[in-house]
Amino acid sequence: MGQESYKNLVPEGEPYRLSSLSIVGGYVLNTSDSIDRVNHFLEIGISRSLYSEPVLTNLNYHFINELKIYPDDFIIGPKIGGYFAFTIFTAGLDLLLYTNFKNSSLRLVPSIGVGTHRFKLSINPHVVLSDSDLLNVEKGGSFSFTISIFPLKTNK
Repeated sequence: MGQESYKNLVPEGEPYRLSSLSIVGGYVLNTSDSIDRVNHFLEIGISRSLYSEPVLTNLNYHFINELKIYPDDFIIGPKIGGYFAFTIFTAGLDLLLYTNFKNSSLRLVPSIGVGTHRFKLSINPHVVLSDSDLLNVEKGGSFSFTISIFPLKTNK
């Protein structure tokens, strides 16, 4: 959703605050201390952003599911969290539960990166709260890219 679509909501040249609800999607590369222990995930979820322009501050909270796509075993990772962005710099925190419905691994995932209310590219170290050897990752974290795919609602 480009800048032009807000012209009917805000007078010309005025700073403004908006709220948007969006479907988001992305990719997560879950890393380790070894190249043969890397996992690839797709993510899909819903996100609420409160932001202002032209100052470019953003508060975002979301519910997203990570789905493992490689290697072959099935793992799903529902997560809830949020991030704050100022200009293009972001910092956030997620609570993530990887599970295959037999075992689970609960993780606290801080993030730092670049982004706005429309996208986020981040580095995410994982703090393992409970582990059952579900993921073959002992040390490491993830790199993620999330983007707003489809805006559902925007309010002034």
